[in-house]
Amino acid sequence: MRLVRRTPPDHGQEVDRYSTHGEEQLQAIIEKFGTGISNFNMFLVEIDWDDVETIIQEFANAENPGALRLQKAIKLLAAVEESVK
Repeated sequence: MRLVRRTPPDHGQEVDRYSTHGEEQLQAIIEKFGTGISNFNMFLVEIDWDDVETIIQEFANAENPGALRLQKAIKLLAAVEESVK
């Protein structure tokens, strides 16, 4: 996961909060912060699948029910895929 500097959009241009770059990376735009109506945060966070797995694991370690269900679902799917080989 890394923080990346980006250029501001043109005035009035809509910006997607998330965008993908191939199948390996997701970019999450950080919303404006600070005071004033013209503040623009010129950064985004790039996240790859290893980051996602780490985040899920950290939530599971904290006993987050959604993360625990997701891990069980992933294990169940792996078992099903293995049984149909």
